Amino acid sequence: MWLNFLALLPSTVLTVLLIAIAFLRFYDQTDFEFIGLIANPRQWSNGFTVAALLATLANFGVE
Repeated sequence: MWLNFLALLPSTVLTVLLIAIAFLRFYDQTDFEFIGLIANPRQWSNGFTVAALLATLANFGVE
């Protein structure tokens, strides 16, 4: 049972990371005010990109 759940985890994390990357990269404070609370959204987006690449590699390892 847990193996099936863990198999879904990398693809779910990848989806969430891709949404966060797109959100931080393509929107700014004029679109959403709370983005102004995030210090250096471009750097966060770059970090999420690296994490998404790692999640993709983990997903390939699981499948």
